[in-house]
Parts: sequence; C-alpha cells; structure tokens
Amino acid sequence: PQAGPVARASSRRVEIAFRLAAGLILTIALWQWAVARQEVQQLRARVAALQADSDALLVARASLQQLEAEAASAARQANVLGAADLLTFALTGQDAAPGARARAYVSQSQGLVFAATGLPAVPAGRTYQLWLIVNAKPVNAGLFRPDADGHVHTVLPTPAVDGTPAVVAVTLEPEGGLPQPSGAMYLAGAVLAR
Repeated sequence: PQAGPVARASSRRVEIAFRLAAGLILTIALWQWAVARQEVQQLRARVAALQADSDALLVARASLQQLEAEAASAARQANVLGAADLLTFALTGQDAAPGARARAYVSQSQGLVFAATGLPAVPAGRTYQLWLIVNAKPVNAGLFRPDADGHVHTVLPTPAVDGTPAVVAVTLEPEGGLPQPSGAMYLAGAVLAR
C-alpha cells in the first residue's frame, strides 16, 4: 500500500528532474545559439570590413598604377624635349581638318612627342596615323585617337629612319594603320628653324 505513494513520489521526482534537465539543456542550447549568432554577425561585419578594405586597396592600386604610368610618360616627354637632337615641327590643318593644329617634337635618340587640337572624331574602323617624311618617303611613326574634344597628347618611340625628317604629317587610315599613307591628310608641317 505504501509502495504506490512512494513510487508516485519517486516518479514525480524523476519527471521533475527530467523537466529541469530538459529546461537546462534548452537554456544552454539557446545561449549557445545566441552566442553563435552573435559570432556569425561579428564575422559578417569583419568580412564586410575586409571587403571594403580590399576594394579600397584595389582602387588605390589602380590609382598608383595610373600615376606611375603618367610619371613614366612625363619622364619620357622630358627626355624628348631636352634632347640635343630635338627637331620641332609646326603642323597646320589640311583640307580635311582646316581648324586642326599640332606640334611634333622629334628626337632620333629619345622619341617623339605629338600634341594636336581640333581633330575631327575618328569614324568606326579608322584611326589617325602619324608619319615622318624622310627623303620624300613616309615612315610610320605611330597611331593615335584624339579625345572627344579633338585633342591628343602622346609620347611615341621614334621609328628608325635613314636621314632627318623634313615633314611630319597625319592621315586617317584603317584601324591598325598601313605601311604607306592611303587616306586624306589632316595635318602636315615642316621642321622649324632651330
């Protein structure tokens, strides 16, 4: 007769212990979930910060590369303009571009600086080609495209020539250029007196 109440009390204690244990396990699990969730949020924030730093680094690296390229171009230009063998050419617009004007600075030892204004836009599939006229023969000196306002400023290597250039000219040629001029002449000019 007493086994029933004792068994019930013991069963009740076991049930309470199980409930307490389940509550404790649930509390621990919820606490671990909250901690893990907070860690995930912190990691996401850290990843976002690292991504922002990485993006900023990429932008800075691109800016640095652009500045290095500009500095190298400026140094090449200074070498050309300071060369002992420098020749200066004043180019005027021809029938295809009467408002165009340009200067070419040519050094056999250092390179060539070319600056122009007033050039018409380049049609698709075409490019401007610069020529040095040496002993009445054109020599390809490079290709270029002006900006939207018709301006160009470029530094190019001087092609190997047998003699001193007497004239510098610009024609409009197919994309990629040609070994000899075929298109309309846009600019031409002779060497200025030293």
